Amino acid sequence: MIGSLVAVTGGWLTGLLLYAGLSLALGPAYQTWRSWSFELFALAAVMGAFAMTTWLFAFLPLYLVIPRESALWRPSRSVPLGAFAGAAVIVAFGWFESGLRAPYGLLLVLGAVVGGVSALLASATAHRFSGDGAVRATR
Repeated sequence: MIGSLVAVTGGWLTGLLLYAGLSLALGPAYQTWRSWSFELFALAAVMGAFAMTTWLFAFLPLYLVIPRESALWRPSRSVPLGAFAGAAVIVAFGWFESGLRAPYGLLLVLGAVVGGVSALLASATAHRFSGDGAVRATR
């Protein structure tokens, strides 16, 4: 359980740092430090709410049920699935929120990055945290 929380937190932090870097590099020059930091804080809160909700209802149950010997724990399989799932959460939110009329391009990238990095961290640390309540495969 702790491993899944570490993975989601790492994905959230990576997405936040990516957004901060992009907004500093590509953002308007007239934006003040105060408005930029408030925007970043608001995004951190919203991304955290998305990440923790997704963790609680999707990532944690999968983390606890999928056996550690499964091929889904390989980074070559888990990272694309995680990136797809992260983007899918953004698409689902956009569809329910506005019927996908708003521009969600950057948010899709952020969702994919958060999902992919979370999956990568989960697969990289799966055996480190293997004794934290995961269901064992029976043979």
